[in-house]
Amino acid sequence: MDLHLLLSFLHSAYEGISMNVLTFRKPTHVFCSDASEFGLGGYNLVSGRAWYFEIPVDCRLRMLLNSLEFLACTITIWVEASGDNISSESCILSQTDSSTAAGWLRKSNFADKVDEAVQLTTAHQLARILIDT
Repeated sequence: MDLHLLLSFLHSAYEGISMNVLTFRKPTHVFCSDASEFGLGGYNLVSGRAWYFEIPVDCRLRMLLNSLEFLACTITIWVEASGDNISSESCILSQTDSSTAAGWLRKSNFADKVDEAVQLTTAHQLARILIDT
C-alpha cells in the first residue's frame, strides 16, 4: 500500500470519523459514467455537469473495458471534487453499467501484478480524492 495513502487513513482516523459516513443515507450526489474502446464520459445527475474524453486512435484497445469503466467512475467523482462540489459529509452514488467496475469502487486490495496496476493506481487515486474532500 502506498505509504502516503496509509498516513492519510491514519490521520483521518486520529481526527475521528463522522457517523454519517458509516450509515446508510440518501445519496446527495448521483453520478453516471460509461466507457468504450473509443472514449470515457460521465455526468452528475443533480448538477448536469458532464465530461468526455476521446481515447486517441493509437491508444485504443490497450486496456480492458472494465478498467476503463472504473477509470470513468473515478474521473466523474474527481471532476466534482476538484470543483469543491462535494462536502465532507456527502453521500455519493456512482452508477455504471459494469458490475465489475461498481465492485471495484469498494475494493482496495488489488495485487501488485502488472495486469492489475491500472486498478490499483485508480483505487489509490479514488481513496485520495475521497479522503481530501
